[in-house]
Amino acid sequence: IAPDNAKLHSNMGTALCALGRLEEAHSSYKKAVSLAPEFAEAHANMSAVLLSLGRTEEAVVCGYRAVELDPSNADAANNLGASLTDQGNEIEAIGHYRRAIAIKPGFARAHLNLGFALKTSWWVQEALDSYDRVIALDPNAMDARTHRLFLLSYLPDPAYEKAFQEACQYGMLAAGNARPCEYWTNPKDPEKCLRIGMVSGDFKIHPVGLFIEGVMAALSAHHSPRLEVY
Repeated sequence: IAPDNAKLHSNMGTALCALGRLEEAHSSYKKAVSLAPEFAEAHANMSAVLLSLGRTEEAVVCGYRAVELDPSNADAANNLGASLTDQGNEIEAIGHYRRAIAIKPGFARAHLNLGFALKTSWWVQEALDSYDRVIALDPNAMDARTHRLFLLSYLPDPAYEKAFQEACQYGMLAAGNARPCEYWTNPKDPEKCLRIGMVSGDFKIHPVGLFIEGVMAALSAHHSPRLEVY
C-alpha cells in the first residue's frame, strides 16, 4: 500500500525487534533511512539493533548520525553512549548519557548506563549516585541494586552494616521476583536420578568459584543413586 513510507518501515523494525528478529529489524531500519536519510529516530533505532547484533563500529556510526540529526533525542544519545561503552570508550559515553538525562531526567535506562560507565571508570561514588537515581525511579531495578552492592565494598570507608542491610533487602526483592518453574520437559519418574548441573563463568577465576568448592565437596560426599551433581 505504501512501500515508500519510511515511518512504516521504521515501525516494522520496532515490531521485529520486539519479536527478537534483529536481522530483519535492521533491514527495515536500513530501508527507512534510505527513504528518509534525515530520519533521526530510525538511525537511533538502527544503532541499537546493530549493537545487539555485535556490530559495534556500525552502531557507533549510526549513533553519531542520529544525535547529529536530532540533538534533543534522549534515546539517540543513550544509544550512542551504549555503543561507545561497548567500544571501550566510557569517557565519551558518559557525556552522551548525561546529555540523555538532561533531556529526559526520568530516563532510568540512561541513569543505569551512566552508572555502569562510571563504575567501569572507577568513579565509585558517582556511579553509586547514578544507581541511587535508578532505584528512586524504580525500586525493583535489580540491575542497579546488583551493581550498587558490588560498589559498596570499594568505598574508602565501607559501611559494612549498611551493606549487609542492603544485601538482605536485595535478597528479599529477588525472592519476591522469583517464580517456580511450572513446565518440565523431562519425564516425571520419581525413581530417576536427579542430575544437577552448575554452570557459571564465575567458577573459573572469580572468588565465587572458590566459595562453591565446599558446597560441591559436601554434595559429592553424599553418594546416592538418586542425586548427581556436576
